[in-house]
Amino acid sequence: MACEMELETGSSAVEKQISETKTRETECESQQPSSDKPAILPQVAGTAAGALAQLGIGIIGGFSGVMLPQLTDVGARDIVLDEHQVALFSSLVYLGAAVGCLVWTLPMAWMGQRWSMLVHLPVFLAASLALAFAPSVWLLQTSRFLLGVSGGVIEAASYSYVTELAHSRVRGKLVGTADTMWHLGVLIVYILGSTGLSWRKTALICGCVTTIPVGVGLLLLPNSPRWLATRGRMDECKESLAFFRGAQYDCSSEMEAIISQTKDDDDDGGRMLQQIRRMKEPQTLKIFGLLAFLMFSVQFTGNIVVVSYVVPIFNAAKVNISSYMSAIVIATVRIMATVFSLSVVDRLGRRPALITAFLLCSGSLFLLGTFFFLQKKGVSMGKVSWFPVLMMVVHAFMSGVGHPVLNLVRGELLPTAVRNAAHSLLFFIFFCGMFAVSHSYPATVSTLGEEGAFWVYGGVCLVIVAAVVFFIPETRGKVLENITEQEQDVGDYKTRL
Repeated sequence: MACEMELETGSSAVEKQISETKTRETECESQQPSSDKPAILPQVAGTAAGALAQLGIGIIGGFSGVMLPQLTDVGARDIVLDEHQVALFSSLVYLGAAVGCLVWTLPMAWMGQRWSMLVHLPVFLAASLALAFAPSVWLLQTSRFLLGVSGGVIEAASYSYVTELAHSRVRGKLVGTADTMWHLGVLIVYILGSTGLSWRKTALICGCVTTIPVGVGLLLLPNSPRWLATRGRMDECKESLAFFRGAQYDCSSEMEAIISQTKDDDDDGGRMLQQIRRMKEPQTLKIFGLLAFLMFSVQFTGNIVVVSYVVPIFNAAKVNISSYMSAIVIATVRIMATVFSLSVVDRLGRRPALITAFLLCSGSLFLLGTFFFLQKKGVSMGKVSWFPVLMMVVHAFMSGVGHPVLNLVRGELLPTAVRNAAHSLLFFIFFCGMFAVSHSYPATVSTLGEEGAFWVYGGVCLVIVAAVVFFIPETRGKVLENITEQEQDVGDYKTRL
């Protein structure tokens, strides 16, 4: 009897031990990543902060388009700008953005995208307040320049931040969201301008709304995991990657790819001088050269011209339409286009989207130019006076599709080890192109006519299509580091570049 009791007791102990072991194993398994899909909400949170920053950039870009009538009204009891001052007011933002991207190149690599935005958001807010309360023309112009400086840094940093935190499965949609918010900012300021709200109140409202919420959001988010890796802060890199992918996702392979590309960095590898030295490597230099060409030439595809000169273009085409309504229509179409781009870029692929978008942009510009040519030759165009409106809507839609994809490809092709330096330099080139085309359009029209200008822009679209066909690889669904490794292994791509 005693033996049986001891046996039962021993059996009970063994069963209890087995049960405890299974419980511990279950707990351990529950702590391990078990999902093959990354969490979306943390990535959306990071994207929201970066994209909301783009809202302010869109607002300052479209501000002059609807507020210049107030600023040139000689009957107004406020600041009145002459023709020369109007040109400066419209263009100083782009000049400031180019300067900001260039000057902030070194600090960007040192402090990263997140802190670059956090530093410049207060500058952006202060410049908006200075614009709203400017007592003189010189302070008005200075505030526009400072808005461009801070806005250029914020735009470059936000694109890079979203690109680096996004998983390859959703990167196209998330990066495209930033472009949508940019166009939404343009639409918002167009609508405010159409309501008759003063330019001072508009500047005040937009400055506060587009900076304070973004700053609060960024304070609650971690730095980009890839920037942390370039600084050698691998523990923080793992924590950041785990935050953006979720606790249940196994991000070890992505972490290995990041470490592999940054393993040769020294302790100060994130500094800009180190990144610039890396950019001198033949393969990286070729990629940068290609992207620099695209960033500059894409400004001459009619995108900025249509936005900046939509009313003079309609007037030259003898189309009777409200200037404010036309601006709102174009801005709305662009938002629709960027939303459409989000839905197709990860399905259709980068190359097909770019080729289709810029081919149709080219066709609409050539047809618009032909309309002006026939009109100048004395052909009656009254029955098809709607045609320029249709062509500009088509162009606006396809530009809204193509530009976000091109921005996405720019971030994907750049190696992690040089992305911060390259982004700043590319945005400097980007804004220089924007400044050049906005100033050259009147001279181009006076020399070649409207038809010649649009034919030139249509030709540039075809050049971009050729560059995509021959030089741009497909990057859909690939980890950022694997894209770079692929480029290093493809000999044909090197030769063609």
